[in-house]
Amino acid sequence: MYGMMSNRGRGYTTALLLLVFSLSVGGGSPAPRALGARTMLTHSVTPVVSGAGTLSLADLPRPVEFMVALKMRNYAEMLARVANGEIISPQEMLQKYYPL
Repeated sequence: MYGMMSNRGRGYTTALLLLVFSLSVGGGSPAPRALGARTMLTHSVTPVVSGAGTLSLADLPRPVEFMVALKMRNYAEMLARVANGEIISPQEMLQKYYPL
């Protein structure tokens, strides 16, 4: 009876074998990317489904609204301060955290 494994021990052994096998099949870590190499983002551009058609000359003077996300400076520091209950003034936000 001492040589037999419990169901729990078999589960751990199976999990360990699967982990070792998955690491050996996957190669462990991805290959390093070459400097300047491009990453293709498939399905990142999709057609407009709003019913917009081709623009004409009459559309040129019309304004176009769009948004661009900018990375904030010292973002982790700002989050830590807010998590501690601090209130940051608009002037300090402008000086330390908002994008330049």
